[in-house]
Amino acid sequence: MTGDIFAEVSLRDGPTGLYAKWEVARFTNADGTTSTGLGSGNFTAPVIQGTSYTLYISYDSAQNKFTFRFGIEEYTFGPTDLPARVRDPNSPWKALSNRIQINDANSSCYLSGTFDNVSKNGAPYDDFSSSRIDQTKWASYEFAREISGGKLRTKVRSSTGSTSTIHSRPDFIGPSSINIIQAKVTPVQYENAQGAEVIARLAGRFYNDGTPGGGYLGDVAAEVRIGGTGTNPIAIWNVFTYPDYEGTGNVSIASGSFSTPITLGNTYTCFIGWNGRQFTFKFENEVTFYTPTTPINPTHNPGKG
Repeated sequence: MTGDIFAEVSLRDGPTGLYAKWEVARFTNADGTTSTGLGSGNFTAPVIQGTSYTLYISYDSAQNKFTFRFGIEEYTFGPTDLPARVRDPNSPWKALSNRIQINDANSSCYLSGTFDNVSKNGAPYDDFSSSRIDQTKWASYEFAREISGGKLRTKVRSSTGSTSTIHSRPDFIGPSSINIIQAKVTPVQYENAQGAEVIARLAGRFYNDGTPGGGYLGDVAAEVRIGGTGTNPIAIWNVFTYPDYEGTGNVSIASGSFSTPITLGNTYTCFIGWNGRQFTFKFENEVTFYTPTTPINPTHNPGKG
């Protein structure tokens, strides 16, 4: 993304309260994790919680100029203060976004908002009248996570319009000290007509098998999961490792199915135990074990969730 120009118009909260802002920046590394600000400014109109506002952003490539609007208030930026346009961005991207950023150990925050009546290139694009995100209009899909009725409730949905993993995963703090995980899991709804991999699970990385190369190479993970690739969910245990430095894929070392049938709405107790030499997997009253045959070293990337 080096050299790509990023722009946004946003509603924000700060020490003085809610306000609207425009901003333009230039990415300075390939991953787009660092940037240099080129220009920004606040709109003067007040922002009142619970009120709907129209946000607008456009870019004129011929004039190399951005236009930002908040309601009827408008700002333009460029071409004088912008780098000369050479070509389209290396990584084109446009999106609706919610973001929370914590900069110290003593703060917390909560954000809830709605988007509606989205236009693209001056024409109506999506009014969100469908009960599901329109896979022909948006590249990403759905997940939600909340505490409801004294339980952690998490929901994910994907489709044939998305090839990425939709992942809702609350991770434990201090995973290196955790060797036993148990939770009661209630599968509420399961739809899988296209043979995707749908999983509700307990999982973690527990040791490294000594594979050289660093990163995730050689890290060994274990899981107990409900779901699968079929039209009906089943319960499975699995031990797997990673074939690449980044940990983007996985290769199963050993696995098996539990015989307990899965009924939606029923609650099942799932358990993973690691004693430094052997895994214990439990699903309800069923128990199975796996003993590694490779060296056992501390994991490079401890994580459990």
